[in-house]
Amino acid sequence: VAPLRISGYTATWAGAQGRHATLAALRSRRSGLRPNDFSPSPIATCIGRVAGLEGLPLPAHLAEWECRNNRLAWLALQQDGFIEAVTSARLHYGAERIAVVLGTSTSSIGATEEAYRTLLPDGRFPSALRRLIIHEPHSTADFVHHALGLTGICVTVATACSSSAKVFGQAERLIRTGLADAVVVGGVGQVAGEAAGGPGVAPLAGRHHVLARQVRARVAHLLDVVGAVAVEALCGVGVAEAVHLSVIGAHIRLELLSVAVAAVFGDDQPRLIHRRILDVVRGVARRTDRRRGVV
Repeated sequence: VAPLRISGYTATWAGAQGRHATLAALRSRRSGLRPNDFSPSPIATCIGRVAGLEGLPLPAHLAEWECRNNRLAWLALQQDGFIEAVTSARLHYGAERIAVVLGTSTSSIGATEEAYRTLLPDGRFPSALRRLIIHEPHSTADFVHHALGLTGICVTVATACSSSAKVFGQAERLIRTGLADAVVVGGVGQVAGEAAGGPGVAPLAGRHHVLARQVRARVAHLLDVVGAVAVEALCGVGVAEAVHLSVIGAHIRLELLSVAVAAVFGDDQPRLIHRRILDVVRGVARRTDRRRGVV
C-alpha cells in the first residue's frame, strides 16, 4: 500500500466547528449533546445537533442541492482552510484528476421526509422540493463535487457505520491505480427525522447523555457530523509525512466490529478479538515502516 500525503483536513459536529474548536471541546469534555428538539414528534432522548444550521442557506449557485445535510457539508468545507487546500490541489493537478469519495448513511433523506410530510393534494412533492438530486443517496457527494469545482470521479459509499472507513481504502486505490492524483475523502451524517422521532427508535433511546453500548449503531442518526480529508500521492515529500490510511481504516473497522461482537456475545469476547487483530495490524505497519526506513 502506497503512503499518501494529507494536505488538509477538518471536522464539524454538534460540539464544535473545525479542528481547533474540536480540540478545545474534547479538552473541556463538551459532548455537544442536547435534549431532542428535532422532528415534529421528538422522542425523549439526547441528540447531537449543529446549532443554527437551519439559518445558513447554501449560496445561490448551489441552490439545486439545498437541504439540511448539504448545508452541514458546506459549513464543514469552510473550516480550517479546507476549500483553499482543495483549490490549491485543483490548480496543481487539474479538476479532472481530483476525485471525491464520501461516506453517508443519511445523505439528504431529511428533504425526502419533509417532501412526504408536505405532499400536495394531488400527491406530488411541493415545488420547492421537486429536485431529484436531493432525493437520492448520492446527493451529498454530488454537492461536494460541484461545490469544490471538481470534475473527477465522484463516489458515495453507504454501508452504515463502516462507510467512513471504507472511503479511505477507496481513495488509496484510486490514487494507486492512476485514476486520480488526489481525493477528497470523508463522511457526512445528519440528524434524521425518522431516527429522531420514529417509533422504531423510542425503545432504544435513553434520556441521558450516555447511550447503552448495544444500541449505539442503531441510533447513529441522532448526530450531526462531518469529517473531510484531502489526500494526495506522495510526490517530493518525505515518508515521515505519510500516513498509512489502510491501517487507519483497519483500526476503525476493528472498533466497529468490537461494538457489534460485544452486543451479541458480551464484553469479554471483543477484547480478545480486538487484541489479536490489532497485533496483526501493528505488525504489518511496523514491517512496512522498516522497509521504508521509518523509525
